[in-house]
Amino acid sequence: MIIEFFSRLPQLWHDELRGMFDGSLGATGLFLTSFPFLLSAIWSLSATTSLALGALRPQRKGNSGEAPNFCVLVPFYGCPEAALRTVRSLAEATPRPDEIVIIDDGSPPQTSATNVAALPEGVRMVRLPFNVGKAAALNYALRLVSSEIVVCLDSDTMAETVDWSRMLAQFTTSPSLGALTGKIRPACVESFVQLLQAIDYLAVICMVKCAEKLWGGLTTVSGAWVAYRREALIQCGGWNEETSAEDIDLSWRMQAAGWRISYDPRWSARVEMARCWKSLWLQRRRWSSGMGRALREHLFGAFQWRARHLPVAVVAVLSAVWMWLIAGTLLSHVADTNWTLATLGGWLQHHTLTLCLCAAAFGTQIMVGILIDRGPWRRYPLMILLSPFYLVYFWLVLFTSYIAGFTRGVLRRDRGRWVPTAEKDGGEVEAVLADPTVFTRYPSEEFFDPRSKS
Repeated sequence: MIIEFFSRLPQLWHDELRGMFDGSLGATGLFLTSFPFLLSAIWSLSATTSLALGALRPQRKGNSGEAPNFCVLVPFYGCPEAALRTVRSLAEATPRPDEIVIIDDGSPPQTSATNVAALPEGVRMVRLPFNVGKAAALNYALRLVSSEIVVCLDSDTMAETVDWSRMLAQFTTSPSLGALTGKIRPACVESFVQLLQAIDYLAVICMVKCAEKLWGGLTTVSGAWVAYRREALIQCGGWNEETSAEDIDLSWRMQAAGWRISYDPRWSARVEMARCWKSLWLQRRRWSSGMGRALREHLFGAFQWRARHLPVAVVAVLSAVWMWLIAGTLLSHVADTNWTLATLGGWLQHHTLTLCLCAAAFGTQIMVGILIDRGPWRRYPLMILLSPFYLVYFWLVLFTSYIAGFTRGVLRRDRGRWVPTAEKDGGEVEAVLADPTVFTRYPSEEFFDPRSKS
């Protein structure tokens, strides 16, 4: 009986899909319904393969050479106490960074630093007299350091990994490695909205990065937790100051230039999650806007002979097409039908098979994410039990923010602006004032006035 059911499963699903699309299952309908399952299966299989290859690969007991020297940059705006908390999380990191630079990007006077003694030993803070944006602040700080590797942390990120030697060794053994991003976990989960974000990081963001690593390129590094090769930064012109998603933009430019970017789940950090639905939606809209702009400006760079990110570029384009086709289909159904709760209930009842397949696919992603995460089991049961709510989270938050943000990124240009994920507690710490009144855009020698930034 079970064998008979599974043998009839494809036909049952086919009949259900025909009903979903008013009796006509053409190429568009087949793509709309099959693409998510196919992509989920590819992600899960690729991530599992990457995990297995990492376990089978013999571990090097030593580096092939001396670890490269490195520095750490921590830009912030209006939250000096959070930046200091980030710096304190680096206290146990080994080997020690050559330099840690905190960049105060023209914070309001009431949050300016006044106590130099508050800075840990070996840390210096540079305060820009005007707010120029995160990318411009990083570009300015890059001119002040000379280390071979430049590690960047956001002020809401706390380092978790103590031993950084394995991460640094990858730059030594792979001269083509331009950037390496690590695994990000939630710093704390205190609400339902943060729990859904934790599920998102476990079963989607980190798992997808692990899968993309096997493909040879990443959609983006995590700008909150990433190490760059200085040479690659200089060659690519540094961070783009005209976008608020500078990490996505730089990832695509760096890979188009022939540099490889990779993901190391063993190098981990914790980051603060959005605390309310509004800040979460705005955060995801900003990410989607960055992706839309990257596809608009850098898509053809993925087809160059030296580019390394063609697979992720193809997936990004197909995902965008799927999102927009789904949006159009939903709008047409809503326009042609008087939707009520009863109508929605009937739709759910007649498409239970599709919903069950969605749940099974996402359940597989969660289990693969757990295998990759390797954390204490006590953190997973609640996430597994509440994972069905992820379907609502996807449609209400991720889908709508993607449509709004992607459209924004494709149709208009934005300027790099500070968009905090969550409100931070105020505090006062020391800022060592930078003397220059003008700054240079890296790596160009052209001078510009920070006051021109809006």
